[in-house]
Amino acid sequence: MLKEIQLHRHGFVLVMLFLLAFMLRAYRIDHYGIWTDEKFSVHEANSFPVIDLPAHQTFTKHDLQKYNTVPGVVASCIKADNGNGLAYIITLHFWCKAFSNTDLSIRMLSLLMGLLVIAAGYLLVREISDNPDCALAACLLLALSPVLIDLSREARAYMMAVFFSLTSSILFFKIINGQLVRFYYFLLYALIVTASILSHYLTAYIIAAQIVIVILSGLPAVKWKGFIFSGIIVCTLSVAWLLNGGLEGLQGISAMNSKYIQLMHQDPGNSLYMKATTGAITKGWIQNMLSVTGNSLQMTGLQLRHLFLLLLVPAGIFYFGLKKNQSLRHGKNLVPLVILASSGFFYATILALNAGHIISFLTHFSSFSAPYALIIMSLAIAALNHIPTIQKRILFTLAALQILIMTASIGAIYAGSADWTTGKNEFIAAAEKINTAVESSDGIYRILYKSRQEALNTNLYLGEYTSSVLQAVNPGIDARIILISIHNNVRTTQIIR
Repeated sequence: MLKEIQLHRHGFVLVMLFLLAFMLRAYRIDHYGIWTDEKFSVHEANSFPVIDLPAHQTFTKHDLQKYNTVPGVVASCIKADNGNGLAYIITLHFWCKAFSNTDLSIRMLSLLMGLLVIAAGYLLVREISDNPDCALAACLLLALSPVLIDLSREARAYMMAVFFSLTSSILFFKIINGQLVRFYYFLLYALIVTASILSHYLTAYIIAAQIVIVILSGLPAVKWKGFIFSGIIVCTLSVAWLLNGGLEGLQGISAMNSKYIQLMHQDPGNSLYMKATTGAITKGWIQNMLSVTGNSLQMTGLQLRHLFLLLLVPAGIFYFGLKKNQSLRHGKNLVPLVILASSGFFYATILALNAGHIISFLTHFSSFSAPYALIIMSLAIAALNHIPTIQKRILFTLAALQILIMTASIGAIYAGSADWTTGKNEFIAAAEKINTAVESSDGIYRILYKSRQEALNTNLYLGEYTSSVLQAVNPGIDARIILISIHNNVRTTQIIR
């Protein structure tokens, strides 16, 4: 009976945590228009980068849709994003076909992935810990993570990549901890690792960390053979991608890095392209450690030299909680978690030293290691019932302070969205004006655009009634978008934008 009550309580709390996570990610998610990188995503999902629209050449929305195929999406991803995030862009392509291209629609895919990340985190903790409260604590911290909330609210590949890389770790720990390891585990692990890499190339540092753990773990020969088998599958699929467009994308990444180096020399004071000095790399470590442990207060304008002291809060949680925590199975899972949690910092350092600049320390690049840092923290917090009273009070105070920091950081994330976005999506409003005009009359219409970008952005939201309306790019018009209508031999020109 008691066990049943505990299961019901556990299930209720879990549902409430997922509801909290959804609310935090859904709050005003479409209040601001999409920004530059999100435009890349939705354009690639609709094959726009490979569409050429010469000035004065007429076309229709139906003509543009002919390009909107999987090969067109792949070519667009290579051209616009150097092939990075291919799995996400293809998924977004089908998502848009099913649910439209609106700001809300394209961001909801990331929100869904954000919730799946919490589910994956829950399953990972249940795999490595005997304490069910650890799993609930992990869900709470993952739900409150500012960087994960932020990336769940934008149409980019990060949350899908976090999900696949975290899911690979579930299988990874199941394999290294399990007594009976089945062959299909290694096959499934290889496929998930490949999906992770094709979702975002930077998840490679999570896979590299897993390789390091395998080397250090002293696994039996049968598991070594299994991981070698997995490696062969991942390499085979990766080579297949490289030979079919991926290599061209990597060349684009190399060219982009050369551009960053040029910008670094032109504007040495720019914090984004700053030279990779010891001081700059140290700041990068501090910035990333704050981010993965749930502190995004730098977005409020606070300086790193002040925020650095707040790292004492998660450090104290780790010290007082993990010192006495006996819930980790066999006591051997903590070191692998630490390797995974810190892998992003080492990877960013290697890239910075190799490239000469510190752009690799952007906080969203470290997001793939954030779940592991929060899981370690949850293991520490769940030790509250297993430590002496004085230490328990200290740990409780630190945990409460950490949650307060995370909550304040969520507010900073919301405020930051208002700063870097451009208000409502003007192209949706423009398309609605055109849709209303065309649907309300049986006249003849023609749409003129000042530029190719105006044409493509507007066509994302044009309705079916406008699919056969003739359109053209005309740089000579005085407005950005003009709708010309002829009804009963009367020509009317309406400035849309």
